[in-house]
Amino acid sequence: MEYKNFNNNVDLQASSGRIELKLPDNAEFKLNARASSGRITCKFPITVSGEKKDNYLAGTVKSDKNSVTLNTSSGNINISK
Repeated sequence: MEYKNFNNNVDLQASSGRIELKLPDNAEFKLNARASSGRITCKFPITVSGEKKDNYLAGTVKSDKNSVTLNTSSGNINISK
């Protein structure tokens, strides 16, 4: 999924497969991402909440203005610009 303008909440789930989310450079969001069998990468500078693991990442990019929740049971999650 790709956003050219971003000012809303996102809740994506995949039971088998990867999640790719592309956001504009100026995106501001609170992230909660979990990949049961996979890795998570985020190309935004993120202030991590709690412990970062390969399959779990929570934190804030600039502000918590928007909420991004991503879950996949089998696959990777990639958040890019």
